[in-house]
This record gives sequence, structure tokens and C-alpha cells, in this order.
Amino acid sequence: MSDHLARFDTALHEPASNGAWATLCELLDDEEWPAHATVMLPRIQAALAKWPAEQRRAALEEWCRPGDTRLSLINTLFLHDESRDDAGLIELLSDSQLGPLLMLDVNGTKATSRTARWLANWPPLRHLSTLQLVDNELDDEGAIALAASPHIVGITKLDLGFNRISDVGAEALATSPHLAGLSWLGLYACNVTAAGMVALLTSPRLPALRECITGTSGFTVELARMLVSSPQVPSVNKFSIVWSELTDDVLAALSPWRGLERIKALNLTHNRLSSVGVTALAAASLNSLEELDLSSNALDDAALVAIANSAWLANVKTLKLSNNTIGTAGVVALANSPHARNLTKLELAHNQLGAAGAHALAQSPHLMNLETLALDDNALGDHGARHLANTSNRPNLRELFLNSNGITDEGTFALTSSPNLTHVKWLRLFHNALTPKG
Repeated sequence: MSDHLARFDTALHEPASNGAWATLCELLDDEEWPAHATVMLPRIQAALAKWPAEQRRAALEEWCRPGDTRLSLINTLFLHDESRDDAGLIELLSDSQLGPLLMLDVNGTKATSRTARWLANWPPLRHLSTLQLVDNELDDEGAIALAASPHIVGITKLDLGFNRISDVGAEALATSPHLAGLSWLGLYACNVTAAGMVALLTSPRLPALRECITGTSGFTVELARMLVSSPQVPSVNKFSIVWSELTDDVLAALSPWRGLERIKALNLTHNRLSSVGVTALAAASLNSLEELDLSSNALDDAALVAIANSAWLANVKTLKLSNNTIGTAGVVALANSPHARNLTKLELAHNQLGAAGAHALAQSPHLMNLETLALDDNALGDHGARHLANTSNRPNLRELFLNSNGITDEGTFALTSSPNLTHVKWLRLFHNALTPKG
């Protein structure tokens, strides 16, 4: 028996695992594979048939060609080749070698709605749990075809981001009789407006929807009030409105929405929100909230003061507020808030904290559960570094990001020699004022 076949024999007797599949991939990609394909392919297929369904097996890019016998071994297919067009994609997916897929990811290709129409009539689509058609050239026609397909009934995650889908396509998805099991939907960077988003969130046809990511335009106060007054309260618990020019008056109009009571993760990044909108949000019923991302807005100290005083902050584990204009006063309010006791991840990069802000965070008696703290680009300097080095009540801190803070060798020495930070595994100090000695 050749060494190649002997290694195959050993690999096939290993328990199902990512490591075992990695070994098989290496052997399948070996130049000796073609010579042994006839003998080994049935044995590999038989072995993989005993693996758990959740053991994902993804194709290497070079396998994704029609006629390649290795296509029969995978259940996850990634097609991220910008040269692939409708004809090439359809030819590959029609290949008799291709086994039942659990996941299909077609990203950044020339696929148009012709591919979507073909997929809608493709019987193996019924095996998929995840369909990702991101950054292609799909339009409403493709979304309508998919929504009408009975083969899409098993899909739990549908990602159609970065396409040309508008409210027409969103409405088709919202009224589809075949998406009752859909739990994750992405329509970000499309042409879907707030009207389309409201149609999705208030649809009785999507009872299992838990996470909806949209980048909507035209979100008016009137549409916000329509959502608030809808008798249909969605089951979504992860909700994102990003890159949408969302304004304070709209957020204030959304704050009474009953759907917020179920939200566990709320992402409102890259909008036009200020402390006015956040103050309204702070008064909302967000009692299930565990993750809040308000990065890249126009938030100042008053916004963080409002958050710090909110009772719902007590359940929040992740708070992201990077790329705003928050200063010392906001951070002092957070550091002094007993509601901050369960925070494990705090991101305040690219704000205006200064050394005084670092001192407030370091001395806070309420932030003892922090595991990750990101303070990049806050003009902390060596004084701020020493404050952080002297903190003594952060036993769980594992990641400390202090890039671009004007820290010199002196501050670096304080951090790296501090007995209070010995449990930190990742200390990032890129783009500071270090010498080779530091």
C-alpha cells in the first residue's frame, strides 16, 4: 500500500472532527489523488455518511469545477469567484457529482436573477438550511422567484445583502408561504426602504424570524409610528438598522415599539444619532437587551450618561460606542453606574476620553466583569496607561486595546510590568510612540 493510501486509511478511522476533515482535504488535494480516486472515493463517501450532519465539510476553491469527483464529499459550497456568471454557476450546481448541500454561499459573482430563478426550481434547494447570495446582481425578480419556491421551505438563514432588491422583493419575502422556518434574514446594502423593513417585521408569515439585518433608507417618523401601532409584534430578538441615516426623531418615534421588549442585540451603527435620540432610547423597554452597538454616530457625553442611568443596562454584556465624541464626563457616569456590573465587553475606541477617562474606568467598582476593553485613539498618553496599569479589580480582563494613544516606553513598561494585568492575554499597542527598546 502506498503512503498516500495508508494515510487515507488512518484518516478514515479517526472520529469525525474538523481536524479529521482537514487531514482528508490535504490528502484529497494531493497530486496522487487522481490515481487513487476510483478506489478511495466510495470508502470516503461511506465514512462521511456516518459523520453528524452538523459536521460542515466545505469545498476548497479549486474543487469547484464541473466533473470533479470530490464535489460528492461536501455539504457546504462556497463560490466566491467574480468570474463566475449565471451559465457557469448553473452548470456547476447541475453537476451529477454534487451531493446534497446544507449550505450554499455564492458571493461576489456575476450571478443575476437568472440564477435565482433557476435555484427556485432546483429540487436540491430543499436540503439547504443556509442560502447566501451576497454581493451579486440579483434584483426583485430573483427575490420573488425564491419567495415563491416550495423548495425554500427548509431555509433558516437567507442572506441577500448587497444586491438590487427593493421593497417589491422584500414584500414578496414577507408574504411567502414557504419561509415559516426562517430565523435570519439579511437585506443590508440593498434598495429596501423602511417600508419594506416594516412589511418584514410585521409579517405573520415569518413567525420564526429572530434576526433581521437591514440598511434602510427613507425611515420616516410616519413609518416608525406604523411599526409601533402594528398589532403584529415580531419575534425578532436581533435587530440592525445600519448605514441608514437614522435620525433622532425617528428613533424617538420607535422607542415605544413593543418589539423592543424582546430585542437581545440592537445594532444602530453608522447613522445620524445624537444624545437626543439615545435619551429617548434609554427610556424604552429594553429589558431583554444584552448587546448594544451605537458606534459611528454623533454621540456625546449626554448620550452615555443616559445609557448609564438606564435600568436595562444591568442586563447588557456588550456595549459598543466607538467612533463618537464621548469624553470624560460620559465615561465617569458609566464608571459610577451600578447598572454596568454585567458588562463583559466595552468598546470606546476613537472618542475623547483622555487620561481622566482611563482613570475613571480603572477605578470603577462596577466594571469588575470586563473581559474586553477597547480604548484605541483616545489620547490616553502615559498617564492613562499608568491608571490602567494600577487597576486592581479586573480579574476577568483578557483583552486590552490601546492603539494610537501616544503611549511611550514609560507607559508600556507600566502596563507590561503591572501585577494587576498578568491575566491579560492580548495587549495591543500599535501606532504609539514606542522606541525599539519599548
